Amino acid sequence: MEVKKPLAGLRVAVTRPQEQSADLMELIRTAGGEALLYPLIDIVLRHQVADFIEAISKLPDIYVFTSVNGVRAFVEGNLTLESPVVPNLPTFCVGKATAQAASHAGFAVEPTPKVFAAENLIERIGKAREGRKRVLFVRGNLVEPDFANALSHMGFEVMEVIGYETVTTPFAVRLMEDVHQRKVDAITFYSGSAVKAFFDVSIKRMEWDGVLAAVGPKTAKVIREYGYEPQVVAETASTNSLMDSLIHYFISHTTYR
Repeated sequence: MEVKKPLAGLRVAVTRPQEQSADLMELIRTAGGEALLYPLIDIVLRHQVADFIEAISKLPDIYVFTSVNGVRAFVEGNLTLESPVVPNLPTFCVGKATAQAASHAGFAVEPTPKVFAAENLIERIGKAREGRKRVLFVRGNLVEPDFANALSHMGFEVMEVIGYETVTTPFAVRLMEDVHQRKVDAITFYSGSAVKAFFDVSIKRMEWDGVLAAVGPKTAKVIREYGYEPQVVAETASTNSLMDSLIHYFISHTTYR
């Protein structure tokens, strides 16, 4: 007898930018679900902007990246330099995927904790000081200043540079319409900016019995700020963890279907 797949018959919305959605969509299909792409946000790299090029041309003592997009921006910008830098310096990353991207690009990535917390990362950077002072912090335009401020208070000279910008797309309206028409069973969110893009188009409270899935506690926090409780919160900020949590939820709630 054929075993029923865990997401069989379920329609799962993927809200990441299109170029970053392939892995999750494939996992959804493998688990028997229907993957629906709604790229609520888009990423625009700033790798050709003068201030970014100038910043990455100067070797710091430590690199810090908050996402894969920051690494992408650095790599693309570095290729435009007459003398590309060799970034084999201590590098701290937010999330496993970011660490993998940075390692592949030649950065000397420090071990990444299984569960990310800003406080832990700041503490680890402090312990790695050993005479190092200059930090190049490559971030997105929506990242809060708390992280950089904390490093500054520890005595680091922080060079903040925006490597990419997050912009919203028209897909939020379409997703909201499909939710109201019960065409979606679950929505996956990878960032607070995607959550905001979705809920900001709503003019009334969403009456929907579907599942909201967050890639981690920070994204879940933004969902709660809009008055909704995410049923699924991944233990770690990774695609595999999000899928494991989503599958576990539906297996545990067989009455959902």
